[in-house]
Order: sequence, then structure tokens, then C-alpha cells
Amino acid sequence: LAEPLTLERLWDRYKQEASSYRGNLDTTRKQKQTDARLLIAGLGATKRVDHLTKNDVERYVVMRRTGHGWPDGRETKPVRARTIQGEIKQLRQMIYWAMNERLLDGSWLLETNPLRGVKLPNEEDPRRPVATYDRFLKLRAAAQDMAETAPQKRGRERWKRWEMALVLAEATGARIGAVSGLRWSDISLDPPEIKFRAEFDKRGRDRMVPIPEALAEELRAFKVKFASVGDGWLFPCAEKEDHWPRGIFGELYDRAEKHAGLPHQQGGRFHPFRRKWATE
Repeated sequence: LAEPLTLERLWDRYKQEASSYRGNLDTTRKQKQTDARLLIAGLGATKRVDHLTKNDVERYVVMRRTGHGWPDGRETKPVRARTIQGEIKQLRQMIYWAMNERLLDGSWLLETNPLRGVKLPNEEDPRRPVATYDRFLKLRAAAQDMAETAPQKRGRERWKRWEMALVLAEATGARIGAVSGLRWSDISLDPPEIKFRAEFDKRGRDRMVPIPEALAEELRAFKVKFASVGDGWLFPCAEKEDHWPRGIFGELYDRAEKHAGLPHQQGGRFHPFRRKWATE
């Protein structure tokens, strides 16, 4: 008889064989690895997948919400429902993959979905703010003011490049990770469009996005301002041939927000502009 499919065995096979895992970016795979470790710790490495129940999931949700009740006695930082949703979705994805994977004898790795009908936990107080155009204008004015008053050339240029990142985020709805990896060769002015590269895209796909003429003109002006030539990064590191890490965008965002006298939006910095773009 075949060995029972335990949660640990399912994860081992999934990460080795599933294209839905192997095709992900490194950052996404690392997140899935973290989710899997937590699921295995909370539900049990030897737990048979076909024996999972709604009660198992509910106990796991309580453990993650409170940080208490782990089988091995550990305590963790309480997390919000959206984090737990991502972990349960990872478990579902593994289950769906197993239901479509045949063994050598022709049987399915997993016959049925033990979590059929199990609902994801709801966010009691969702923090998904949507930025306004007024907020964009105030942040941009703050960046321009800080560029004017920066004591050194490096500081002035840094604020001007951050302003360009803000303009791109507001106008395209792109994630800041995708914006950070742009090169000047990714921007076409005729026709006006931007190529977001797969290596910086959350879904790992190249995307060509048409842009309005107004944004094309803005980018042309920024390029002249920075005297950029060739295939350089839009956001180059001074120390090495690389682009800005994401932390710099967030650090400057907080400073611009404070300079503009704006209250901090719980639940995001640049992402509320993505929601604004999607809503519009």
C-alpha cells in the first residue's frame, strides 16, 4: 500500500514538482516556504492531508490570531486575517495540485479536497486605504521642496528620483518593486509604453503597459534632468551597479509624508496609489 499523504510529504513533493511553485520568483518561493513551515508546525508534519477538517483550520486560525496554542509550545506574534488567508490559500494550492497529480499506478495523489467548503478568515478591520490625487500632489510638492533644500547634490538627486517613482506609481498603478527595476531602455516614447520586466514582477511575467502622453512627457523631462544615457537604471545605487532596494523608497516616503504634514495611512505607502489607479 502507498504511504499516507502527510502534510510534510505533500510539501516535499509540491516544492520539487509543482510548476506553480518552481515558476515563482525567489521572493515568492521564500514566502511559500515560510507559510509551509507554519502550516506544518500548526497542523502537524504527520497529519494526513485527507484527514484535515474544518476544525483543524479553525484551530490554526486561532493559533495565528493569538500566537498561542502551538503543539510544540512556541509562541508567535499575533497576525491579522490577511496573513492567515495567505497561508490557508497556500495549503489549498498544494491540495489542488495533489488532486491533479497521478501516481505510477494511475491513482490520484489525493482523491478529494478535505477543505471543500472551508471559508477563509475575514478581516475584522481591513486596512486597505486608497490614496487621493490631493495626497499625491502634496507628497510630490514635499519631494520637490526637499530636493530644493537638500544640502548636497546627492540628496537633491535622490529626492528628484523619488519624485519620479511617485509619478510612475500614481500614473501606472505598478507595484513599487516593479518600478524600482526599470531601466531607461524599458521606456518607449514612440509609442508611449513601459516594459515591466518579469524579474521584478510579482507574477514573474514581462508586461508592456501603454502610458498617456502626459506621463511620457514627464519621463522625458526627468531623463533630461538626470542627463541619463544608455541603458542605465532609473533608480541607480551610487555604491554599485544595481537599482535602489525597496527600503529606500519606503524610507523617503515616510520623510516626505512627514514633511507634507500628512497623516500616515495604515496599511501601505505606495500600494494605496495602486488601489487608486485600479479604482479609477
